[in-house]
Amino acid sequence: MRIDDTSYELMKKVADGGRQTLSHCIEYATVLYSTEITVSNNEMDEVVHDPILVRKLKQRLKEIMQGNYSMVD
Repeated sequence: MRIDDTSYELMKKVADGGRQTLSHCIEYATVLYSTEITVSNNEMDEVVHDPILVRKLKQRLKEIMQGNYSMVD
């Protein structure tokens, strides 16, 4: 794999920060990127035009910003 020095340094910092090898970091990022959930424009339109859902999402975001959440393993 060939990458420029700037990209290499960034990926190396990420790997070092996660205390993992660069190859593992690249593998993890690749898998994460390739399995990312995508939403069609029609699906997104349904979400943003649903006032009840938008209100609930905004409320949950407000709660998260206030620290009102718990982590689940």
